[in-house]
Order: sequence, then structure tokens, then C-alpha cells
Amino acid sequence: MAQAITIFSAIWSVLQTIPATIWTALMGSGFTLLGVIFANRHSRKQLKTQLEADAAEKARQRRADLRKAVYLESAEELVSANAVIGALPQTDLTKVNAGTELKSFFASMIKLQLVGDPKTARLANNLASSYGEVLGRTLVQVLPIRNAISDLEIQDTLYEAHQVEIKRILAEMTLKNESGKPDLEGFDAKSRSLEFHKMQAAKFESERQRLRTLHTSLLLEFMRSIGPTLKALMMELLPLMVELRRELDVGGDYEDFKEMLEAQARRMQGMIDGVATDIEPRL
Repeated sequence: MAQAITIFSAIWSVLQTIPATIWTALMGSGFTLLGVIFANRHSRKQLKTQLEADAAEKARQRRADLRKAVYLESAEELVSANAVIGALPQTDLTKVNAGTELKSFFASMIKLQLVGDPKTARLANNLASSYGEVLGRTLVQVLPIRNAISDLEIQDTLYEAHQVEIKRILAEMTLKNESGKPDLEGFDAKSRSLEFHKMQAAKFESERQRLRTLHTSLLLEFMRSIGPTLKALMMELLPLMVELRRELDVGGDYEDFKEMLEAQARRMQGMIDGVATDIEPRL
């Protein structure tokens, strides 16, 4: 213990011999060093915060760009999907798969669910399901229309075949008459054949007219029903469209969009009713 006290006293004696100016310089250097340390620490903290903010902003921008691309694609596919459903009566379902035609639309709805907010994903899923249901119901509805078209094509083929025979027989009879060598027996045979083909052609022409009337009636029925169907789909699209605009930060009022879609649906239904009014008296 006594030895430790002696050592401390010796050190203290040495320290007392150091001039005050040196102590001042040392203390100043120490404070400067502490200031540098604190400044560096603050700079590192600021840099870290800035880097994190920049990373978050870049991530937000990438997400916004991705959403914009997906949402615009979905809007295009919605238009195509409506066109496919509306054109089903004119689509040859033996050559075209309606489900394949809507594949891009359903794929775009899946993309919406992947990149959108939970509410957007739920609305997109519901809309895709509704389009699937409408597609199924519409295919059942257009089946009689497609059958009428198929039957009409058969009758057209048979009618044209007899018309060809009629023209052939008439040409042969004309040549025979103009040859100056009458053949009464042959002429009678050709006359009987001509009458047969005329009767057959008249029968197939009558059936063609019936099928045309049936096809037009079924088509008008389809047109009347597809209007409310597409309107219901547009009304279901409305909340999804509002959510998409909100996520894209472009705004939009729900009631304004609703009024716009309802006006569009009224114009579409008015056009359909006008066409039906013009056509029905001719059936």
C-alpha cells in the first residue's frame, strides 16, 4: 500500500511540472477529438437514414411502375374480354376455344392480385369469377344460334348444288334446241330432271328462309340479354377501377364513375333496342 502511494505521489509530482499551456492544448485536442467522433457518428446516422429513405423511395417507384404496367394491361384485356363475349354468336366454336380467347384476361386478373393491395386483389378475383360465370352462361345461350348457322350452311350447300344442276340442264336443253336435231325423248327426260331439281331447290330455299328467321330471332334475344349482363359486369368493375386509380394516385370519385358507366350502359341498351325495333317487323 505504501509503495502504491509512493508511485502515485511520484506521478503527481511529474504532472505538476507540466506547464498549464500544455494541459490546455491537450484538453482542446481531446474536445476536438470528441467533437469529430460525435460529428462522424451523426454523419453516419444521417447517411444511413438517407440511404434507407432512397432505397424505400426506389422500391416504391418500382412497385408503382409495375402496378401501372399491370393495371393498364388489365384495362386493355377488359375491353378485349367484353368484345369476345359480345362476338360469341358469330364465333365458330368448333374452331375457336372461347376460354382460350379469354386466357389473357384471366392472366391479367391474376397479375392484379399479385401486385395490388388486398382489397384490389379481392375485387380482381371476384371480377374474374364473374366473367367466368358469364362466359359459361353465354356459351349455353349461343349454342342454338351456332346450330342455326350450321344448319343454314348445310341448306345453302344443298340449294347451291341443285342450282348448279338446274343451270347445267338448261344449258344442255338450249344447245339441243339450237342444234336443229330435236330429241323429244331426251328433252322430256331433261325436263323431268329440271323439275326435280327446281322442286328440291325450292324446298331448300324455304328451309333457308326459316333458318334465317330463326337465327335473327335468336340473335335479337341474345342482344337483349347481353346488355344487362355487360352492365352488371361494368358495375362490378366500378369499385375495382376506383381502387386501381387510388393505388396509382390519380384519384377519382366513385359516384362520378358510376354515373359514367350507367350512362354508357344506357347508350348501349338504347342502340340494341333500336336495332331490335328495326329488325323485328321484317321477321
